[in-house]
Amino acid sequence: MLYCPKCKSLCEDSAVRCPECGRRKLREPTQLDKVLLVTVSEMEAQRLEPVMRASGIPFEMHPSNIDGIPSMYNSDAILSNQSFYVLLPQLEEAEKVVSSFRANEAETAKAAAQDAPEEGEMPRSKRILVQIVSAIAFILLIWLVVMGTDWIANNLWSWVQNQGL
Repeated sequence: MLYCPKCKSLCEDSAVRCPECGRRKLREPTQLDKVLLVTVSEMEAQRLEPVMRASGIPFEMHPSNIDGIPSMYNSDAILSNQSFYVLLPQLEEAEKVVSSFRANEAETAKAAAQDAPEEGEMPRSKRILVQIVSAIAFILLIWLVVMGTDWIANNLWSWVQNQGL
């Protein structure tokens, strides 16, 4: 394996350039090199960070978007990607932690998708309640129209009789 000191990626031994950043000056990695573990969205990084801390593996996390500005400082409020770096000797163990984290995330998402109604679909009990309230509101509206029309008709009839027409 070769190491790119610019982007901290590991490359194949046959690589002439780093596949991530294009740098030509690749070298053999040392035990003290920080290596790119994974780049994730800022939201996923917020969930991965405590998992990495709990694993006891020392790591660093840095913004990795084009400008390197986390979304909290970005006026456009666009979420930035976050890169996690670990020392070369802990890379294999850290990769297992990330794999386990992603498997748990996928399992959680699958369970949530099964339990939750489809997007835009209302739960059955809420839908029935809305239908009942809508029917009652419609009946009240019809009753108000009938009563209002009756009141207008009575007042109009009284007016006609008072005019002697």
